[in-house]
Amino acid sequence: MAATVTNLLMGPCDLYVGAFGATEPTLGTWTTPDPAVWIDAGGTMGGVKLGVAMKFAPLEVDQVPDEVGQRLTGRTITIETMLAETTIENVKSLMNGGTVTAGGGASLGTGTIVASTGVITCSATHGLAVGDPVVLGAITTTTGVTAGTVYYVLTVPSGTTFTLSATPGGSPLSLTGDGSTASITLATYKSFEPLTSAASFQPTYSSILLRGVAPGGNASFYRHIIGRKVLSSDGFEFEQAKDKQAGFKAKWSLNYVSSSIAPFAIIDELS
Repeated sequence: MAATVTNLLMGPCDLYVGAFGATEPTLGTWTTPDPAVWIDAGGTMGGVKLGVAMKFAPLEVDQVPDEVGQRLTGRTITIETMLAETTIENVKSLMNGGTVTAGGGASLGTGTIVASTGVITCSATHGLAVGDPVVLGAITTTTGVTAGTVYYVLTVPSGTTFTLSATPGGSPLSLTGDGSTASITLATYKSFEPLTSAASFQPTYSSILLRGVAPGGNASFYRHIIGRKVLSSDGFEFEQAKDKQAGFKAKWSLNYVSSSIAPFAIIDELS
């Protein structure tokens, strides 16, 4: 038996988390997922596993000794990994929701936003430096940026202007529509609290995007695996020790969406 070596896979897989119903990457588009839609969960340890377990019931008749067929009676689909980055955002994902709060001292001023350049102009000298964490207040008109979310200063063209990225040193935010923000604050803390109201009995579903190398021998081609309605089903444990790297063991279950939308899809880049 001959093996097609180029179809053998080995390599890391990036994991992104989005809201249930998040806009999927356009078929045939392989650029980095939009950070406003898909949140990078960061590094993983030990790989990422998609598992499909199927249950069948036999069909039998009196007239023959063998089972004459099978019927599918159940299917369990899971995604498992160890999240190496123990961020508050990953805690929220594994808790199927909750409240992340970020804040700091006094507001540095209000701001105007130019979407085409990503430049935010503060109403006063801001004193920010590249890499500083920033929280914006209520946003008017502009999309692609969310009030109360921590962003990081990417560039500082002047004492009153700056641009932002979703991660330290990351890509500029992709913004739409010129607008404004009610406040600009240098973030000094971020906290998470789980849901405790009646809403916690109906946890929030999410989506997951796995992004790794595709079979075929071209190391620059991608495979996308999209889980469309996922729920963290095993909770998590966090242990911090002097001689062991911390991480979150994560397991998501994939659920039925509709008769026309499959629970997951695998898309390989060909050219």
